[in-house]
Amino acid sequence: MYRLKTPNKLTIDQVVWGPDDKLILHNFNWQSEKSPDIEPVVPIQTSLKVRPVVIKAKEEPKAPAAVENEMPELSNPVPVVEEEPKPKTKVNTQNIVMFYCQPVEIKESQDDLYGDKVRKIERGKKFTFEGIIIENIDIAMTFWTNVDIKKNSVVFVAKYRSGRKYGEYRWWKIVDSQPKANGTIYKTIPSDYTPEFAT
Repeated sequence: MYRLKTPNKLTIDQVVWGPDDKLILHNFNWQSEKSPDIEPVVPIQTSLKVRPVVIKAKEEPKAPAAVENEMPELSNPVPVVEEEPKPKTKVNTQNIVMFYCQPVEIKESQDDLYGDKVRKIERGKKFTFEGIIIENIDIAMTFWTNVDIKKNSVVFVAKYRSGRKYGEYRWWKIVDSQPKANGTIYKTIPSDYTPEFAT
């Protein structure tokens, strides 16, 4: 036997048991007051009427009409307009900056005795190049250049092309690259290796 604390008002209008069932309900006297915030519930029918489903025979698709090989002539043909080549966009040279770079190449080898993989970092000769900074925030910098730079290389923004100082002294490590517009977009993060570029 299961006893409810109070009658469930959601089931006040439901018809679940027929009149011939031998079922005794205790403490199910409903009050006439209904809660205004409860929506009325659709009563459940005890007997369902099932309509038979008539399945129609599958109709065969009609054959498509014959297509003529001749194209209709247009009374007013549309003239073909050749597009003029778009002018090349000029780069604002005031945004070009000079970078210092310490190229890095990571070589992996395998230990002959134990089979462990060993990573060896080889640092190449420092050089300078020019590029354009696309985005510079505290934790990442993105720049574009037409110079090929390997992943894990360290770059440092030195100054603008005009000679004006850039004003930020941070080293960045290249972590990703994507070809774009006859060059490459490089994504960087702060580098824990800070080579000296003054010499």
